[in-house]
Amino acid sequence: MTNCKNCGYELSDKACFCPNCGTPVPKVDESSTRKVSYDGEVYKCPNCGEILGSFCSVCPACGREIRDSHISKTVREFTGKLEKTQSLSQKVNLIREFPIANSKEDIFEFIILAATNLNDNMPEELYNAWRAKLEQSYKKALIVFNCTDDLETIQKIYDEAQKKIRKDNFIQSAKSAKESIAKAGGTASNLMTAILYNAGVFAGIILLFSAIITDHANKNSSMQELIGEILLIVSACILLKRKAFLYEYFITAFGGGLSLFLSRFLENGSILTLCGYIVLIITIVNFYRHIMRIRSEAVATGNDANRGPEDGNLVKVPLSAFSYSSKNYGVVSSMFEHAGFTNIKTIPLHDLRRGIFRRSEELTCDLVDSIYINGKSLKRLKRTFPADSAVVISYHSFQTNK
Repeated sequence: MTNCKNCGYELSDKACFCPNCGTPVPKVDESSTRKVSYDGEVYKCPNCGEILGSFCSVCPACGREIRDSHISKTVREFTGKLEKTQSLSQKVNLIREFPIANSKEDIFEFIILAATNLNDNMPEELYNAWRAKLEQSYKKALIVFNCTDDLETIQKIYDEAQKKIRKDNFIQSAKSAKESIAKAGGTASNLMTAILYNAGVFAGIILLFSAIITDHANKNSSMQELIGEILLIVSACILLKRKAFLYEYFITAFGGGLSLFLSRFLENGSILTLCGYIVLIITIVNFYRHIMRIRSEAVATGNDANRGPEDGNLVKVPLSAFSYSSKNYGVVSSMFEHAGFTNIKTIPLHDLRRGIFRRSEELTCDLVDSIYINGKSLKRLKRTFPADSAVVISYHSFQTNK
């Protein structure tokens, strides 16, 4: 209702002229008027009608307990979509891109949801997505809750989540460092084993170089040359007896070929040339006998080239199982089972303790401590065993409370 500007008579909303004085009523341009819109919802106590604040479980006016309190529609929508999502990439995209509303409940719910879902056992992409959602919630809280008491609560939740993230990063870095050290140690161990088993070849080569240096100094090098030749010949002779690996035949053959080459640098290298030929011939003969023995064993057990290890009575220990100290016992057990072993047993050692000062022991939990086949420790010298051999895998584990 409005009044006439001329006489003050009360006018109706649809009046075009004042019924008292006849003055025209000016039309109002609705597009220029200010409109008021209301956003959001107001929640009141069902008993007394008092307006309730966020996360209110008891009415501050009448003391009535509020049940079935409001749950954020945005959070409900987000969790519903997350449960229906199947693939990892879709989950990651949903977590990263889902918008956070400006309401107090939404921000609190999302930052709590992100902080509690951070788990170092989940895939790295999913872990980073929850970290991104935590940062989104925190930055929005800094804007919405600026200079309010709620910001202090948000800050505590965020700080606790950051502590957990730093702890997870430290544990992950320690695991990576341990695996790197274990791999380096395994490589160094394999190298040392190869050097020790072929020490005769390497010692013989060193003595031959020493003989050449002595000979060029116009001194008698016959003793050094003789010992070097004997070491090379003996190393070639025992290759078959000690069941050497393929690469060891190549090392010995390399020693024989090097002898032929170094004979040119001696004043009288005929003996060294003869030695080189002898080493090469013995190595070739032993390698041929080695191949024939493998074939005869395969024929005798029915494990020929056209059949897998599981078809015969003998199976081979997988090469990756020899570096077992850095592997989970379940993974190693699966390796033996896939190779054809049928009698596998895992034994927990219960040798670890939990505690604040024993965090490092968590890194070794479930890692293999030792492997025994038929009561003997696993060694590289022997890889072939009967399929029903008793494989005992012991692993580190925490003590149980009685």
